[in-house]
Amino acid sequence: MCGALAAPGAPALRCAMDSVPDTVIPAAGASQRMGQWKPALPWRGGWVVDAVVACARDAGSRVVVVAHDNRLALRYGSRPDVVTVLNPAPQHGMFSSIKCGVEAVRTAWAFVLPADMPLVPAAAFAALLDAARRHGLPREADAAGPPDRPVGPARPFRPVYGDAPGHPVLLPPALLERVRMLPPAATMRDALANFSMVEVPLEDPGVTIDLDTIEQYREYR
Repeated sequence: MCGALAAPGAPALRCAMDSVPDTVIPAAGASQRMGQWKPALPWRGGWVVDAVVACARDAGSRVVVVAHDNRLALRYGSRPDVVTVLNPAPQHGMFSSIKCGVEAVRTAWAFVLPADMPLVPAAAFAALLDAARRHGLPREADAAGPPDRPVGPARPFRPVYGDAPGHPVLLPPALLERVRMLPPAATMRDALANFSMVEVPLEDPGVTIDLDTIEQYREYR
């Protein structure tokens, strides 16, 4: 069972166009290719994960960071806009962290943004929400019904730069429910089965840049 290391924050609400969905940031991986834990690497006056959190906050999103120990809880514990959740079994892979994060989400939709992507622009969040609105996600004033009733299209959205897929990914209510139902050892590919992804072209390569190796880290730092 995943554990909250900081206060969970606001009650559940509908995700319509006048509200920004929560963002899940999985940061519990072992960073084997990097050789050291990527979220805590120095990055422009802070840590790599600080830049990822700042990006989501600049977009107006409440943040759920998923960690494997208490370092990020100590770092963000005093912030009401950032919730830290413990993944007790990170060896299962990134999906297990996404699953833990989704359990702490308080919005009907949610973004997922890996902790090693500090160059993603905040504008990417707005672009995905605009695309979701064009596909049927209503404005707050048009939303009706109970908070847990799914609204809008049952399709996930992601940015693309050229032919390269990127992040964040915007997950609809039906997909969040599927994530909650799957076991921790599943994969995001399993969760996305039978869901048709909507790709949103963006002109910023930052949506595709992750820091997998020390060479990439040195190049972009």
